[in-house]
Amino acid sequence: MTTYTLFLFIFILSIFDESFGANILISPSWLSPVHRFTMRELAAELLKRNHSVTWLEYGLRPHDSILLPKGVEEIFLRIENAPRVTALLNPKGKIQLTSNSQLWQENFWEPVEKTNGWLASLDLCRAVLKEHKNAFDKLVQREFAAVVVYLFFLLLRIFGQGLWPHPTGSTHKGLPVSHFLAFRRISSFWGFVFFFLKLVSAHPFTQSKDQPPTLYIDDLYNPCALLHVGLQKSLFVYWSMTGLRTESAWANQSPSPPSYIPVPGTGLTDELGFWSRIYNLFAYLRELYIYQHLILRRMDKLFEKHYPNKVPESFAIERNASINFVNNPPIFDFARPYMPRVNFVGGLHCRNQSKNKWADTKLAQFINTSNEERGFILITGGFTIQWANAPKDVIENLLGAIREMNDTRFVWQYNGPALQNPPSNLFTAEWLPQQQLLAHPKCKGHLSHGGLNSVIESVWHGTPIIGWPLTATAKDNLLRVTARQAGLMIEQKRPTEKQFLSAFKRIYIKFYKEEMLVFQDMLIDVPYTELNHSAFWVEFIVRHQEVPHARSGADDLNIFQYFLVDVTLFLIGCTLLSIWLLLNLLKLTVRFLCWTIIYLKCCVIPNKSKKSVIEKKDPIAKKKD
Repeated sequence: MTTYTLFLFIFILSIFDESFGANILISPSWLSPVHRFTMRELAAELLKRNHSVTWLEYGLRPHDSILLPKGVEEIFLRIENAPRVTALLNPKGKIQLTSNSQLWQENFWEPVEKTNGWLASLDLCRAVLKEHKNAFDKLVQREFAAVVVYLFFLLLRIFGQGLWPHPTGSTHKGLPVSHFLAFRRISSFWGFVFFFLKLVSAHPFTQSKDQPPTLYIDDLYNPCALLHVGLQKSLFVYWSMTGLRTESAWANQSPSPPSYIPVPGTGLTDELGFWSRIYNLFAYLRELYIYQHLILRRMDKLFEKHYPNKVPESFAIERNASINFVNNPPIFDFARPYMPRVNFVGGLHCRNQSKNKWADTKLAQFINTSNEERGFILITGGFTIQWANAPKDVIENLLGAIREMNDTRFVWQYNGPALQNPPSNLFTAEWLPQQQLLAHPKCKGHLSHGGLNSVIESVWHGTPIIGWPLTATAKDNLLRVTARQAGLMIEQKRPTEKQFLSAFKRIYIKFYKEEMLVFQDMLIDVPYTELNHSAFWVEFIVRHQEVPHARSGADDLNIFQYFLVDVTLFLIGCTLLSIWLLLNLLKLTVRFLCWTIIYLKCCVIPNKSKKSVIEKKDPIAKKKD
């Protein structure tokens, strides 16, 4: 290779370096800040891999406390008028999908947060199309750069392994041998430039209109992002920030038999008795009805109003997702079937923690000086619990239990008013480095509200959980741990001091730690991290655009065909017809036998009897005969 050709190659790579990465549009739901918190981890990884990331959110105000990685282009559409959303704001300006009265009400386990969330998100989307329609339309029309892997690998092959084709005449990535033979005729600088320009003209760097950008959108409370996909006809990944919900599984055709898969919100495990299966079946039908006939119908009506005859039905858009991400690890949930396009990426934000960042803080000194055997217990409420709104008796009972266990230290993520005479063994802060604390060897337990990320973090770091759920969703998350005996559950929403104290003491039983370590080992004993796994599928979609082998023939079936209703009715019809024919044949047989018997009785037997009588009366005639 000549020197100037080598310099030209380096120059080309320096110019088009960023072209080897795709521009990805990520759109989380604004209603749940934890979604932004989770999805930003993937954004950071994509930036490291030389991709460009655009971030789209729409809501009342930005989540400034959750910073995005440097290099992400953020687009935020501020909404001024969304009454249903405003009604869900708590005194601190945070969205609360379950009201305080419902949150702390005993025996209230209705999954109202999901319905409230969808109705609020539709209100937000309606406001976007009213207040920012021009900006939204420009975003839909915006062209994104695409990955050009073809050219990169071609040049790498040429300059890395020589200009000659393989002796066998094989090609690279299906390239014809003529492409390689052409390089043999390059004897000048301009000849190479001419060939390069010809190659670029055949395989442009810019994405064509037939290949819209790849989108990664939240599948919960995000109708405008779904509208964006429908208008742009984009390939997209549908990312479920919860587990694999009933309606999500229905959209991606993953079987969810209610005979052994508990419906979210029911508080059931995979061990279902007869009456539990009946309840689970009705819950399954209710979930599908609410989503299909109440939520999606409203969504379609909104889309049709602003873009008549331009957008497919929302359910058709959902079903057309190339890949589905689910925000829990594969071993976390109860065993269930799912389609190949479903990928479990939960825990992508979990990683081994460094103590250097907070080694000199008061918090570090507080936990490092704790008793070696008793250590400390972490108490968190995530984005769900606003301690300022918690009943006073709950706060007093919790503080009483902490005082009682004076040989154990407690670290509490507390965002309420200042505590009066707090115990000396308690450290409070509005924000805590939760993963660092869970990874600390002196962390003996985690009193968790049941947020999915919070629970996964506890399992990932091997810390037993004291579950204290206040919502149906949180209870479902915690059941995945307690069913494996890796923690315990406080069943009451407003526990007494004795109940708190009992839970704190029981978590020190060695059995819970051992079971949690088994659970942890199964969770992290994988050949890749969930972050690398999710980033791989991002690049897979960019490279291949579609995953046809991951789709099934179920996409073309209606509900009657999917559940074999037509086949079942046909078989029932054949069975009934066979029974009818058999009964009629039996009836004819019986009738024939009856007529035969009657005939014999009426005709044959009387004649024989008459003949016998005559013979008896005239024996001479009988002899003559």
